[in-house]
Amino acid sequence: MCEVNTATKEELMRLHQDLERIEAAAEKYRSAYMWSDRGYDYGIEPVRQARSERDSVPEVNWTDGGKQYTAEYRVSYTRTQCWPKGIYTKDGQKTTLTAVKSSHKRIIARLQAMGAMGSQRPVDEDYNELPLS
Repeated sequence: MCEVNTATKEELMRLHQDLERIEAAAEKYRSAYMWSDRGYDYGIEPVRQARSERDSVPEVNWTDGGKQYTAEYRVSYTRTQCWPKGIYTKDGQKTTLTAVKSSHKRIIARLQAMGAMGSQRPVDEDYNELPLS
């Protein structure tokens, strides 16, 4: 588990990269409850399993502002369908991707304050208002 306020740059960068992967997967499968390519066959079980492992993001745990977060993105395949699912919690209670994104913005602001993000542009116009501690 990574504590945002006391973590090293390396730990925060790993957490940032994991959260980016989760957000990218959520965007890729956005609005998809059950998604299927018409006529596409995802193939035999080993191929589907490998694809599922490639597209899924394992659970990430961190603490931000005294709140414990977890985020995970799972994608499973049948022969003709794709079943994506994001699993997000805050203090053990189910939450939304929006809460995870808000924490991620604070992590990015912390990384920028540490000088680890280089010259990347801010996440949004009011990122300076996000608490760093």
